Amino acid sequence: MQQESANVYDLPHVAEVYDQYETANHDVEFLLELARSMDRPRILEPFCGTGRILIPLVEAGYEVVGMDIAAGMLQHLRAKLAVLDPSVQERARLIQADVLTAEWPTEFDLVILGGNCLYELAAPEEQQQVIGKAYAALKRGGLLFVDNDNMEGLLPASWCDIGVEKESFPTGECPHGVKIRGYTQTLWVDRQRRLWKARRRIELIYPDGETEELSWVQQKHPVSADEVQAWLEAYGFQIVGVYAGTGERKGFTPGAKRATFLARK
Repeated sequence: MQQESANVYDLPHVAEVYDQYETANHDVEFLLELARSMDRPRILEPFCGTGRILIPLVEAGYEVVGMDIAAGMLQHLRAKLAVLDPSVQERARLIQADVLTAEWPTEFDLVILGGNCLYELAAPEEQQQVIGKAYAALKRGGLLFVDNDNMEGLLPASWCDIGVEKESFPTGECPHGVKIRGYTQTLWVDRQRRLWKARRRIELIYPDGETEELSWVQQKHPVSADEVQAWLEAYGFQIVGVYAGTGERKGFTPGAKRATFLARK
């Protein structure tokens, strides 16, 4: 069976394979240290996914509101929360919403835009809009954490193989035996503006041999540190720290592969 889909993260079994890809925790450690330096912060995490960041925060005693557009990701997150102590579960509130069109809750001490989440948006205008929504969601003096790969200059040639289909995320096998094969075929690029559009598809192979194919078209705009800094400054944030990622926590320098910002409202 073949059908069209709009959001990869709502496709069957993708949340389980996603957890196999997203295993880093140095950003979680960074955020836990940051939260401990604050006075019982109330935290908002848009793009919370399956809870890689959210769950350690609620386990550490913090109240966290998670937002995500994908019901499949939130369902998987709820299942993981359900096995935790009830007192931990009570500290998590989940909202299914499109971060671009929904009203965000407000009065937070910390907003987390982590895990390359800006890469889930199609254009710089949408990415800047999310920075503005984060500003509105924060208390005066609150902190915004923004963490993404840093792509400077032209879109790399490796993104520009028009018409060539390559294996990609999500590819893996779920614990219950369903296999997923993901593929990407680049359709169009604007190297100067770093815009990329592709046909994405997955094949689901069930233990009984039944197969299913789903496809969708996606656009991305890989961000640069200069863009993020400009957006932060445009909304009046005070940038208090810029790092070349949360791993070694070195100060950011041009050409670094990752850019992590801390900014205060």
